[in-house]
Amino acid sequence: MEQVKKKQELSNTVRYPLVLVIVCLVCGGILGVVNYITAPKIEAALLVKKTAAMKEILTADGLTQQGETEEVAFNGDHPYLNLRAKVHCTDSNTYFYYDATSPVGYAGGVEFGALVNPSFQIIGYKVIDSSKEDTIGQTAAAKISYSSTVPFNEGDTIASGATGLKTLPAIQTAFEAIIADAKTI
Repeated sequence: MEQVKKKQELSNTVRYPLVLVIVCLVCGGILGVVNYITAPKIEAALLVKKTAAMKEILTADGLTQQGETEEVAFNGDHPYLNLRAKVHCTDSNTYFYYDATSPVGYAGGVEFGALVNPSFQIIGYKVIDSSKEDTIGQTAAAKISYSSTVPFNEGDTIASGATGLKTLPAIQTAFEAIIADAKTI
């Protein structure tokens, strides 16, 4: 009797972890399939947002794109910069559009687009995506506005009173990285 009880305990000791492993494998497989199906759709939607942000930045400053945007590869490691592209405009100037992510503020980083003019000034800015729900810092980030008449220059400070005390300096750090990178092209 005691030997049968020990066999049953041993059987349960093996069976429960085995069932748990099988359930985890099935759930992992389902998640993999869902990711396989949804990842391209999410990427396409983000590309639409990024393209719309670039067009909005250009039109807000009265610029019209001429021809295709040329993506320019980075030379080295750029922790805040996701994309760099040459944008030729009808005013005969070449601008650089950056897709960047700020360092983490209070609630996470902010992904944004920024346009740099030939004088290495940021003349356009648009939030593309924020990593968490809207917070005071994220709201402050969305209110940042630059144009050719009021550009962000190297050494400028982004300030907004008492709001966004961590987010705005993080965006400023990314702005400085963008300007430093634009000067290397």
